[in-house]
Amino acid sequence: MKILIVILTIFISTLSLSAQTVIRGTITDSKGEPLMGANVFIKGSYDGTAALSDGSFSLKTLLGGNQVIVATFIGFAAQEREAEIILLHCTTAPNGQTDS
Repeated sequence: MKILIVILTIFISTLSLSAQTVIRGTITDSKGEPLMGANVFIKGSYDGTAALSDGSFSLKTLLGGNQVIVATFIGFAAQEREAEIILLHCTTAPNGQTDS
């Protein structure tokens, strides 16, 4: 049976006005080969994307807290990984300094 290995490296970055979080990672098979076109989404939401030719993906979301990230690809079993998404709020003062 083919096994889809999901390597989720979550980097959090925010946009100061909309507080969007970006989740980035790489989708590979059991041999480490990238799975171009694999679908990656947050379970129960409309937030999703497809992996690029190197298996990398970048997913923007407004959701926070504990979420389930799902990866699917034709011929492979769907994989789910729990992730805690932390929304960072940053404001910019008039002199250009930031407050977290």
